[in-house]
Amino acid sequence: MMTLRRQTYLALLLLFGLLLPATASALPISNTVSGSCNGIPFTDSTINLNSSGGAGNAVTEVTAEINPGATITSINTAFTVAILPVFNPGDTGINQITVAIPSNYSNIVAGTVSVGASTQVIGNDLIVDLSSKVTTSTLILINFTATAPATAGSATFAVSVDDIPSAAAPQSALPGDADGIANNNSLDVIVTDGLDPFASTLTADPIIVLADDIAASTLTTTLFDTAGQPLVNEPVTLTTTLGALVPPGNTNIDGQAFGSITSASPGVATITATSSGVPLNQRAEVYFTQGVVLDVSKTANKKDVVVGDVITYQVEVRNTTANDITQVSLADHLPPNFVYRKGSATMDGKPIADPAGVRTLSFPIGTVPALGYHIFTYQLIVSAGATPGTYTNTAAARDVCDS
Repeated sequence: MMTLRRQTYLALLLLFGLLLPATASALPISNTVSGSCNGIPFTDSTINLNSSGGAGNAVTEVTAEINPGATITSINTAFTVAILPVFNPGDTGINQITVAIPSNYSNIVAGTVSVGASTQVIGNDLIVDLSSKVTTSTLILINFTATAPATAGSATFAVSVDDIPSAAAPQSALPGDADGIANNNSLDVIVTDGLDPFASTLTADPIIVLADDIAASTLTTTLFDTAGQPLVNEPVTLTTTLGALVPPGNTNIDGQAFGSITSASPGVATITATSSGVPLNQRAEVYFTQGVVLDVSKTANKKDVVVGDVITYQVEVRNTTANDITQVSLADHLPPNFVYRKGSATMDGKPIADPAGVRTLSFPIGTVPALGYHIFTYQLIVSAGATPGTYTNTAAARDVCDS
């Protein structure tokens, strides 16, 4: 608490031949087969292959996924395609993305793109022309709407990237986790006329649980059909990224099935529910924590400040237990008009990277050793918008919990 006083980075080995890098001049490559096997002569066969003469790769690899992974027959659905390109030295970069939407989808309307781009729909292809060539690994999100097919089933969307107008060939994306979130992680979308994957729910209670392999969170799955009625005696399958599950079985008369989850390790468990192969679009998260085991103290080098002053804070995070506490972070919520001074952060006397956040600073700590501690210092500047009064900022150390 303080008082403010007013004052003013390609070489491809081919059998018996070498395909030269794109920058080399075009040279023929010959493979010849001759000889005999059990007295039967081979017919001479020669293949000549010329190098492509100037076409490198646009990108090393691309991962893509579409969300949601399930929708309902004949409804207009908002989709997001996440694309993560990976580049190596020599790749030319990408400036065009094509999303090939299955032919039984209709009424395709392009939406926003997370990077500068223009979009157009040609047939069932959504073409995205990037305003600037992307040459570094960047998550790109493409939004669009489309009406789902009138019959239930599953279809695969396709994504390719290109460097236009270079001779580099378009490269298809592989399905997988592009956005780092435990969601669909696939380019397949299931269309259902029974289970409503939007209205059906998966919840966890409580969401913060002690990671002792005993304390549990109850997982409730509620299934509804497309008319809003509960689905009775339907199977529910749960999967998780962390911990051990007690399976829920089939739904009851209210469309509900109950399971649970425990964990001996701290971390965030993301749980997914499916019924007869159809995934629910809602997922649940459970935070397995190590308990209230950290002591935090904070001091400032000034109590009275004026606009323009720099305040140095020291925060000590101490482990009060005989066990290492892992995945710890320090959060500091700043008062209005107090700004973090870039480059000022240290941990145990050594400079560290600037924290994430603007109003709430987040410093990754990692592990606080048993009965040990870490000391942080960083500085805030009192900006011109501050007015006289009393200001308080609060620091908190957490393990896996965000709040």
